Amino acid sequence: MWTENMVKNSILIFILYLGIFSNILQSVILAVFTGVLLLGKEGKRLFFPKEWKRIFKENPLYCSILIVWFISLFFEASGGRARSIATAGFISPVLDTLKILGESLRQINFIFLIFSLVTILFTIYSARQNHSAFAACVLKIIRICFTCMFFVLIYLVLVCSKANPLYIGRADVGIGILFWFLSLV
Repeated sequence: MWTENMVKNSILIFILYLGIFSNILQSVILAVFTGVLLLGKEGKRLFFPKEWKRIFKENPLYCSILIVWFISLFFEASGGRARSIATAGFISPVLDTLKILGESLRQINFIFLIFSLVTILFTIYSARQNHSAFAACVLKIIRICFTCMFFVLIYLVLVCSKANPLYIGRADVGIGILFWFLSLV
């Protein structure tokens, strides 16, 4: 990732800075993608603390992105604005958030949704029938996108239920989930 060119390295650091310290509801796209790639590379070894030093040594960029992102989450969560908008309870706000999410998803064009799902399913079927390296790569990308979409969905539901369930209905929040769906398509 790093090159001898200081300008390219500086641009990469600036882009990562913007990706991590942007809105807390959109920065999850970069963090989850990094986490899913790291999980795919290291698997169960991530859950053994004695492996963490080796994992960090072999994946410094991924680990650094995740560490800095978690630090930014900590600062966001402990700020004054976070305390002023936080809701009490857990189950009721999560259910309200899921209800609002369902209403938002119903606004997606039905024809586009059906066409997209058929396209994705056909791609998965075709890739499973073809045993080439390209087909394996396509299946890996599909698996990464679905996993990222799942984790982003969980994150956004939890954050929006804590802050304000109505946030999940906003287009700028929903793009975190739809980003991965559109990437699949």
